[in-house]
Amino acid sequence: MVLLGPNGSGKSTLFDVFNFLSECFRFGLRHAWDRHGRARELKSRGQAGPIVIELKYREHPQQPVITYHLAIDEGSKGPFVAEEWL
Repeated sequence: MVLLGPNGSGKSTLFDVFNFLSECFRFGLRHAWDRHGRARELKSRGQAGPIVIELKYREHPQQPVITYHLAIDEGSKGPFVAEEWL
């Protein structure tokens, strides 16, 4: 796979998302959240509400699209999964 695009188009952000998800699944949400700078660094500047990650993929070309949806927010006790579905 090759990603091409102008500066600032999101190429590195895509890899950051996969890295964050990998750490969430391997070490837990709190570890990944803290390691990546918490909401201050994970959210786009000036944005409120949860971080929403949605992945769409097919396991085989003739099968339907599968969607994984994850919304993470931060409360007084730290990060929490606000919504998750497959």
